[in-house]
Amino acid sequence: MNDLVGPLCQNLEQEVQVVDALLGLIQNEQHLLVHAQLADMRAIIDQKARHIARLAELASQRHIMLAEAGFPSNEDGMQDLLQQQPDEPVAQLWQRLLKQVESAQRLNNTNGLLINSQLGRFRSALNVLSGHNNDIYGPDGQTSHVTRAPRGFVSS
Repeated sequence: MNDLVGPLCQNLEQEVQVVDALLGLIQNEQHLLVHAQLADMRAIIDQKARHIARLAELASQRHIMLAEAGFPSNEDGMQDLLQQQPDEPVAQLWQRLLKQVESAQRLNNTNGLLINSQLGRFRSALNVLSGHNNDIYGPDGQTSHVTRAPRGFVSS
């Protein structure tokens, strides 16, 4: 068991560092979305992809370590290990990692909502520019859909 604690702590420390960096990127992404600075998004998306790939690699290494120690090679294996060794520094790192991942998920969900909002605005603008906007505002301030009759061809 002690042979597992050192390498597992190192692995978890690396995961914590990568999630910290990912949190920073997600916060930067949110700033760009709020301020509609979409031209700068490509770099952040690429960096996020690299960080997520690194996290997957580290999680895989952690799963291998757990399996080699006789635990399930997944998050349940971490819980089993922590039940046997609750006072280990592994428990502190694991809890920190879980909290960071939860924060990253919340921020990422918020960014998803911001992206959908931006897409809605772009679609509305494109509809107006292309003449496909059939919505008009009524006297109550609400939009209503207007269907225009097709124009016929008249010949003489």
